[in-house]
Amino acid sequence: IGVIGAGIQARRQLESLLEVTDCRRVFVWSRDVQRAQSYLDDIKALGFEGTYVSSPTEVAARANLIVTTTPSTKPLLQADWIRPGTHITAVGSDTAEKQELTAELVARADIVVADSISQCLTRGEIHRSLAAGLLDPDVVVELGAVVADPAFGRSDDAQITIADLTGVAVQDLQIASAVLVAHSDSMS
Repeated sequence: IGVIGAGIQARRQLESLLEVTDCRRVFVWSRDVQRAQSYLDDIKALGFEGTYVSSPTEVAARANLIVTTTPSTKPLLQADWIRPGTHITAVGSDTAEKQELTAELVARADIVVADSISQCLTRGEIHRSLAAGLLDPDVVVELGAVVADPAFGRSDDAQITIADLTGVAVQDLQIASAVLVAHSDSMS
């Protein structure tokens, strides 16, 4: 697993992976080395073995499941760095100004998933690729469609897949509700 960024969102994303993968080896890059070290300490408590790496290029070279969680306004991952079979979940680019992936990388993906297609037309990685004229909006699949019908997801282990998660309020409310319920249950 590769993680670009070391803030709260990076922690939450890794916690969510506990239930979907047995992999516990994590390569982390962050501009802030001290923050990355704190992140590595935190994920160790979750059962992950973390290693700080010197660049996003190294994350791409070592991981085939990558999560980007930064507020970057300049791309951090390039198309030619990504190996076949890699999945990228991009969560940091939630405005029109932010960008973590090159437009060419998004266009190269075999499957591009949006948390909300209408929202991703104006922000996020999909927005940048559309604006560059490199992505056909008709190939973008909404996350709900993939959840409802796995046929919309990966059909070959060599496919490159990208999930562009720009933040949908109703999803955020459901997550907050689940956390509140879990917290209330633990207080009983």
